[in-house]
Amino acid sequence: MACKEGDTVHLLSRTNHDLALKFLEITDALSELREAIAMVDGEIVALDPKGRSSFQLLQAYVYSLRAKDSPTVSTPLMWSEVTAALKAKGKAASKNKALVFEADDVLKRVKKWGDLFAPVLTLKQKLPA
Repeated sequence: MACKEGDTVHLLSRTNHDLALKFLEITDALSELREAIAMVDGEIVALDPKGRSSFQLLQAYVYSLRAKDSPTVSTPLMWSEVTAALKAKGKAASKNKALVFEADDVLKRVKKWGDLFAPVLTLKQKLPA
């Protein structure tokens, strides 16, 4: 359920979690509605390269929570973090949790370094055909 009131937009899941920051493209589109107050009911669908709906694509969205007892978050990394984790790969798994982030960890990272994923949303590049 999408709710717009003035400049505020909420995307509410079935469990009443606000997903507005997770799906910024939808939030931005709804904020452009001329109506000051609006409610839109629908379902977010991601399409695979063949145009078929794929629930798995939504699950892998950046900053999405993993369904676990203690949910971890899909988190963009800096290259230095990846190389440090590869060097520590031989250590016991219980000690090597450098790349496991919970919601509070991600909020601290964004506050410290900003949104590491943000440049991907505006990056223009040409890929070889």
